[in-house]
Amino acid sequence: MALLMLSLMAFIMTGCKDTDGFNENGEPVRVELACTFSSSVGKQTRQVDDLVQNVNLRQPNTRSLCIIALQDNEPMRSEVSWEDPVSKAGAGDNPASVLYHSSYCDMAQGVNRCLVYGDVADAPSGSIPTKVYNGSLIKSSLNNIMTYSGLQNISFSLESIYNSTDVPSGDDGPMPLAEALTNVANLPDWIGSNNNILKNLRQNFTNHGFNLSGSAASVKKWLEALASAAQSYIENPSGLTSVETAILGQIKTASETAAGNIASDYPRNLYLPDGAAALRWVESTSGGSFQPQMQTTTIDNINTVSRFAYPAALYYFVDSEIKTSNSKVNSYATDFDGVSTDESRTAWEKVLTEFNDGTDVSASTKAIALKDPVQYAVAQLHVTLKANGTTVKDDADADITIGQNFLLKGIIVCGQRPVNYLFAQRNNSDVEVKFIYDSQVKDCSLSTTQQNACKTLVLQSFDSEDVNIILEFENNSNDLTFKCIDGTVYPHTRFYLAGKVEAAGGTGGDDASRGRVFTKDYITTVNMTVTSLAKAYNVLPNLLTSNLEIGVETTPDWIAVTPTVVRME
Repeated sequence: MALLMLSLMAFIMTGCKDTDGFNENGEPVRVELACTFSSSVGKQTRQVDDLVQNVNLRQPNTRSLCIIALQDNEPMRSEVSWEDPVSKAGAGDNPASVLYHSSYCDMAQGVNRCLVYGDVADAPSGSIPTKVYNGSLIKSSLNNIMTYSGLQNISFSLESIYNSTDVPSGDDGPMPLAEALTNVANLPDWIGSNNNILKNLRQNFTNHGFNLSGSAASVKKWLEALASAAQSYIENPSGLTSVETAILGQIKTASETAAGNIASDYPRNLYLPDGAAALRWVESTSGGSFQPQMQTTTIDNINTVSRFAYPAALYYFVDSEIKTSNSKVNSYATDFDGVSTDESRTAWEKVLTEFNDGTDVSASTKAIALKDPVQYAVAQLHVTLKANGTTVKDDADADITIGQNFLLKGIIVCGQRPVNYLFAQRNNSDVEVKFIYDSQVKDCSLSTTQQNACKTLVLQSFDSEDVNIILEFENNSNDLTFKCIDGTVYPHTRFYLAGKVEAAGGTGGDDASRGRVFTKDYITTVNMTVTSLAKAYNVLPNLLTSNLEIGVETTPDWIAVTPTVVRME
């Protein structure tokens, strides 16, 4: 991820519209506000390469830009917004690489610092919902921020994919899946049998010691596994009467029919990970039933489903001091009309160089410029992936061949909390923690060759806090079954491996060395190596706990996003 906005300038001319919203430090002045954007290096901002490498899809939405002018920490006006922006594209080999924008607004005297917030226009998403593809941020209103306490109330947070703990209804929800399992488990002859083989078979089916994966893919395979077990007893009926063998035939038929009738794609139809879906057997006088579990309880070591969130959306931010000028700058604006990228950048730096340092807006000020470039408000995670051998052990200590059997389908990033007006996390409370689920990863199979597997956007993490990253795989084989920590992974079902990124690890820039896994405007590259399938999960355990079984080794590295910081001292 690289700097998209090279630098932002604010040009001020005389005049004003009104005095509402200003403090007593002087009358406001009429300003011509202008900025440039350089997107020639604005690539790899999201995980899908054909999206992020087309710069025309990621241009900033200039009408969404918001500037809060400050005197030190006190807002001087709630908002400075764009009015009828005028844009001019630079010429040369990449005409879209430089954009020049200008607009008139008002600014109070005494301003010596500005906060700039910027969004981008959504890129086309095809058949995939925009938030799944481009991420999402829930943003506080930036209007009418008049006090420091008003600044403190600004927040940016991730949006839940399914913002409820109610059980989704309909044929493509979890209840029909639970009912299909329940109907098979409660076959009258099976419940009433005293045969130990039949009793143990039912006990293993209804309560195998863990929460059962509630995804449609896993439920179907669970029913097929029951049918296969029944068939094996039918073929070897030692110790069974003809009546008991007939009951096994009922179990086999009922299981196969139920599996064949599953057309649901839950929870993928909600864009949730399969591992977010869990079923638990609840005993009752009538035999019992499978019940969907949607939130963490004292019994269920699962995740409240509403904690799963879209990735962060691409967003921009800077908190910068200003430079001022008492001269008009109309001549500089013409330098950007139809010239090359390099010439435009040179003209812009000339403006910065000739402005005065360390001064406030006054009645004689004609122009200002922000000293720091507008940068990414979010961080980017790059994941590379490989296995440490051609075979790895499962939970039964069996050697499982990697081959082309395991496809990466998504990643989950834990520990994401709302951030404040500076895009830093406000506290390390677990109350508002969410888990990013990004399903838009590159197609790649687990192998011993290191691969660039995923790029996603995240919010800045809390200082000195480790972050768990979960890999979602699909067993792509037709016949490979292996034991995991909470059951069995069947063909064409998904499983999860956890890795922990330590805040104190890795190398990188100044911000990264402060002990933070994710820092805004930085790339965190995490090289992940699968060491074991014994630690794989069918159902995602409570991701708030620090007691996850780790099946992936991680090596982090931090890279500053901005290749060249244009700061004029």
